[in-house]
Amino acid sequence: MTIGNIVNKLRTNTNMSQVKFAEVFGISTQSVQNWENNISLPDLDMLNKISKYFDISLELLVLSSDACISEDLKFNKKFQPNYENMPA
Repeated sequence: MTIGNIVNKLRTNTNMSQVKFAEVFGISTQSVQNWENNISLPDLDMLNKISKYFDISLELLVLSSDACISEDLKFNKKFQPNYENMPA
């Protein structure tokens, strides 16, 4: 799943039009279209704003190719780090 796919899923799951999404984030509708069509990508600052607005981790947007994370997004699962499994 690409960043564009995730942006589209977040937007449509909250019944936001591309116009409304653009207004919320202070960008052009064309930028939203380009992201969702994988023509361009949001910058890191914008990814951070999107993650905070939708209350998801920044890692979800950046590591979108992770099959586990992509699958969890489909079911709107809340993410919580497991510090016990982290290497020392």
